[in-house]
Amino acid sequence: MLAKNTKSLAKRVNSGVDGRIMFRNETSEPVLLTLKPGEIVPEHNNPFDALFIVIQWC
Repeated sequence: MLAKNTKSLAKRVNSGVDGRIMFRNETSEPVLLTLKPGEIVPEHNNPFDALFIVIQWC
């Protein structure tokens, strides 16, 4: 069973954006990124594949 996690309880990622690690195991690490209008994710390298699902809040 997965432990319940919320944005306010999730561990922050080590970057210049608001990223929260929502879950972690041996094969995945979903991160919730909240970007302000015009904000970008700085260029970086990851030792893993990344999947992005983008939701625009109006």
